Amino acid sequence: MKTLAILLLSFFSVAAYAGMQTTTTNPCYNTLGYKLVRGTTWDVPDDGLLLPKDVVKTEVAAAMQKWEDAANYNIYGDYASGGVGQIRFASLDPGVVSYTFLVTSTKGKKISIVGFNTVLNSYYTWGTDGDPSKMDLPSVLLHEMGHIAGMGEEYSCDQDAMFIYIVPGEVKRSLGPDDIIGINTLY
Repeated sequence: MKTLAILLLSFFSVAAYAGMQTTTTNPCYNTLGYKLVRGTTWDVPDDGLLLPKDVVKTEVAAAMQKWEDAANYNIYGDYASGGVGQIRFASLDPGVVSYTFLVTSTKGKKISIVGFNTVLNSYYTWGTDGDPSKMDLPSVLLHEMGHIAGMGEEYSCDQDAMFIYIVPGEVKRSLGPDDIIGINTLY
């Protein structure tokens, strides 16, 4: 059994975001080609929290539920203290909003996601109320939970949750049509 780690970055860039064009004639989704192992537990460690733990847990679960509803499939495991998936706040470069580090396992030709670490940049002020001066936690978590399910970055269609850029105050709490097509190619 081989283990591989993959780092996915979501960058914050106002200039790049403003210059992106929406493509409506081609599918706008990327998948990693592998899925999260069912039942993978997750945790929100107490260290470094910038919002109450219950708020973060609720928003993580809500983001996961949106992907599961779109796929009509139970993708994620349950919350468990010490779970193999971690969602936390930590200091990153100011241009990086968040990242997800995936741990994969290979059996034969099948690659599966067996663990993850999602980091939300403590450089930013975070919120859940759509405040234009804050990074919207539900929007960023929706994007990062997509990676954990096996979705890749989207560079063209800015209406989709997997679009690579987000700015403070931007609220994107629903999956776009291409997100839904993409997740249904995996599950």
